[in-house]
Amino acid sequence: MPPETASNYYMQYVGAVLISLVSGFLSIARRILKGTKASLLWIISEMVAAVMVGLLAWDSYPDLSDIIPHEVSQLVFACMCSYLGSRLLHVSEMIMEVYLSRIKNGPK
Repeated sequence: MPPETASNYYMQYVGAVLISLVSGFLSIARRILKGTKASLLWIISEMVAAVMVGLLAWDSYPDLSDIIPHEVSQLVFACMCSYLGSRLLHVSEMIMEVYLSRIKNGPK
């Protein structure tokens, strides 16, 4: 990889990490505004999950680029996956809370 291409690639990689962090921050802020109590563990896990999903999407983009629309760049794909992964975690957490409360309290 030529140096100018490598430099551009790494800058986009850093951009994907930063945007994933912003996605995690927005997710945390949204839940705090809804009244969720914040803990350090929850905040760290939320940020790590957003970055992990963003980087996974970044690394899987070359393999999936044939089925993704041409207009969606690698950076945009990583951002979208980071946001959607965060939302999916919230939905699955909500489903588990409802399920576990039904087990604890019994069916109504």
